[in-house]
Amino acid sequence: MPRGKKSKDRKPEAAPTGVPDKLGRPFAEALKGMHATLAESKRDSAAKAEAARRAEAEARERARLKELGARDEAVMRAQAYDGVTRMGGKKLARRVPEPPVPRAPVRMPAPAAPGEREVDVAARTAFQSFVQGGVRFQVTRDEDGEVSAYRANHGPHLLKQLRGRVTPEATLDLHGKTRDEVDAVLVGFVRDAHRRGARVVRIIHGKGLHSESGAGVLGEHVVDLLRGGAPSAHVLAFRSAPVDLGGRGAVLALLEK
Repeated sequence: MPRGKKSKDRKPEAAPTGVPDKLGRPFAEALKGMHATLAESKRDSAAKAEAARRAEAEARERARLKELGARDEAVMRAQAYDGVTRMGGKKLARRVPEPPVPRAPVRMPAPAAPGEREVDVAARTAFQSFVQGGVRFQVTRDEDGEVSAYRANHGPHLLKQLRGRVTPEATLDLHGKTRDEVDAVLVGFVRDAHRRGARVVRIIHGKGLHSESGAGVLGEHVVDLLRGGAPSAHVLAFRSAPVDLGGRGAVLALLEK
């Protein structure tokens, strides 16, 4: 081939098909920016959720502390007004739970003494079983000296049967009796009334003129017997009688069936 002549067989070079780097760089930068924005948005959402959770927990804690403070304030107010008299001279009623009767030592029933009736032995045995069972009375006394009590394993609903128009089925008057005489008389009265099927009985003990509760020494002894003595084996509940039946000078007792 002669030098200097162009070859007719040479093909023209193809134009480049790729995108120049200078043209693709803006798209890559934009894509990176989108990823960064999404990551930042996720971090913001997580931070907001954590802040909301903390705010809710703090609100619950403030509410709990406020409730505790209100309870403490109510207790302090009640203690501060303890014994305060209303205008007009009427004293605020305050229920005072009485301490439980000390539990008697457990003893086996002794054999019947000469001349003792079988019914007396049965009553004594029933009372000992009652004491061994640990049954106790919930006793309260208000500012006016009125007393009410019920077996703790039954509930205060028993007292409803001693309210309103109640007609005692048997009455025992202890006027003129000594403390020792009351022990035997009250045991026999409750036992016989229970045996006859009586449900509500009345015990008249009189009012104490110089006692703090107004019931007198004899009245306090009757309450102790009904809540922890031999008669308590047959008693479900008792309370001070209404005015027309003796008021604080008498007690109505509900006997078990």
